[in-house]
Amino acid sequence: MEVFRCRMMLHARRLWISPHFMKGHSKWDNIKDTKLAAMVNKTKTAEQLMAKMKRIVRTGGPDLKFNKDLVQLQLEYRNANFPDETFQRALKNVQLQPVKTAKITLLGPSGSVFIIESEGLSQKKTARVSYNICI
Repeated sequence: MEVFRCRMMLHARRLWISPHFMKGHSKWDNIKDTKLAAMVNKTKTAEQLMAKMKRIVRTGGPDLKFNKDLVQLQLEYRNANFPDETFQRALKNVQLQPVKTAKITLLGPSGSVFIIESEGLSQKKTARVSYNICI
């Protein structure tokens, strides 16, 4: 307890050592919820743009000169306040990931045979997803 003199009267003031009562003293406690929400939104946007980039590169190729959709995506990156370095790094990562082909052979009605080819990053996962779609 802290005691101090004010105009000839003694006043006592209790000091609370608790996170609840010391809330205004820490800047991080005041801004952490706001920063966390902004970080979650930015991460969600980055994941959506990366998934979109994977689809665009698979369909049109990784060259900006020949792929108009990729140019539009680069503008979306800029509008979402991501630097061009982020776009180039994501494009390089997409190019380095090899696309693998999975083949599935299914027996259909009356002894017919279906051969299904699908492309993806993981051969096992692509085969499993394709098989589940067909059944």
